[in-house]
Amino acid sequence: MVECDLCLEFKAAAPRNAPSKSSPKTKRTHRPMQQVAKAVMLGVQSIAMGLQQCVVAGGMESMSNAPFLLPRIRSTKVTGDLVMKDSMVVDGLQDAYKETSMGICAELCAEEMGISRYEQDSHAIQSYERALAAQATGLFNSEITPLTIVGKKVQDSKIIALDEECSKFNPEKLRSLPSAFLSNGTITAGNSSTIGDGSAVLLLASAEFAEKKGLPILARVRGFGDAAQAPEKFPTSPALAIPKALQHAGLEMKRVELFEINEAFSVVDLANRKLLGLLPDQVNIHGGAVSLGHPIGASGARIIVSLITNLALHRKRIGVASICNGGGGASAIVIERDLTYHL
Repeated sequence: MVECDLCLEFKAAAPRNAPSKSSPKTKRTHRPMQQVAKAVMLGVQSIAMGLQQCVVAGGMESMSNAPFLLPRIRSTKVTGDLVMKDSMVVDGLQDAYKETSMGICAELCAEEMGISRYEQDSHAIQSYERALAAQATGLFNSEITPLTIVGKKVQDSKIIALDEECSKFNPEKLRSLPSAFLSNGTITAGNSSTIGDGSAVLLLASAEFAEKKGLPILARVRGFGDAAQAPEKFPTSPALAIPKALQHAGLEMKRVELFEINEAFSVVDLANRKLLGLLPDQVNIHGGAVSLGHPIGASGARIIVSLITNLALHRKRIGVASICNGGGGASAIVIERDLTYHL
């Protein structure tokens, strides 16, 4: 069983500057959607093995700035068209092997699990309602770092202190949206996660380091796990990773009080609830990626931050965060709130 103290946390509403070059102590991972959760796990391992005392783990994504790519020409061809590719799609939103959209995989999951369009829309509406309620009562304040977007003039500057997607909620419109991937499909823009820009970071440390530096301990990592299956099966991979993480933590499922399962699509949350026998009021209790946005390079850390916040707000002790990736895999991490930390 691995334990590591989580000392500080924040989630920013937009990307922050990242180092331009990797140092010997900097590791970068690339597993679309899952990579930041994996970065946290690698940080915990480094501390547990005595290689480091303190690790900053997180990620950022600016999907609105994702470039278009031109393939490098390696032939003698001098005429003809060059086709640009959307890096956001190629790098994060499709199966790298079959070049199938993640939405098609979600459609397959909905069909196999018998999850209807109505159920998915109802889930999405609840996600928005939960997020809006949390915003209105200031429940996100402790986990968000406001950012100032500087304009050409001082008066044009804008402070972002809330996730903006929630303000676009219209339940009637959501239920009337056309299917996005198949003509008779159940996946729509409304019951899918939204494209977003964001960053999320956690400070991991050993208990000794935290005590020495006077850092407040918010929670402990009790265990973690990875699982994978065929790429098109990615929506249900959290249901494989979560039991592994709990086994690593030495805990039974019944000990877990709250879950954060990344809402890549509403069907992802619904399918994993169904497979694991979870109650709606245990999972994503203040909304998820459908209503808050899914900057794919940040979400793995964002759900851990949200889990810690929710455990503290509701005086719960054990929680699990899990996120799937476009290659068929998923990561899960078990968190135990320090009983001295509450909001």
